[in-house]
Amino acid sequence: GVPAAGKTSAQVEEALRAEVARVAREGVSEAELSRVKTQWAASTIYARDSLYSQASDLGSNWVQGLPLDADERILKLLRAVTPQQVQSVAARYFGDDQLTVATLLPQPVAAGAKRAAPAPDAAGGRVH
Repeated sequence: GVPAAGKTSAQVEEALRAEVARVAREGVSEAELSRVKTQWAASTIYARDSLYSQASDLGSNWVQGLPLDADERILKLLRAVTPQQVQSVAARYFGDDQLTVATLLPQPVAAGAKRAAPAPDAAGGRVH
């Protein structure tokens, strides 16, 4: 399929570059940043509804040498981010001179061929 509701990959890339340039030039509003902070916090907290997710996060933190409360520390730091910091990072790190673009396209499927079904997981269900 074509990315972003009918846009070509070049149009999507151009729109992303324009948005990053806007943030570097103008910054973000307090409302934009607040919305992102709320969404990030909500997704992090919502993930804790599952014991599996909690265990996976703890295990991932341990494997990476992070403290077990890394998620809480990250959320605390996130809440302290200012619009000026976002603009500074965008201006410093997200210019075209540091840009790497990768375009992923599906492999062609031969006419009449069927795609393989996903392998069942260990419990016998399907992986989603």
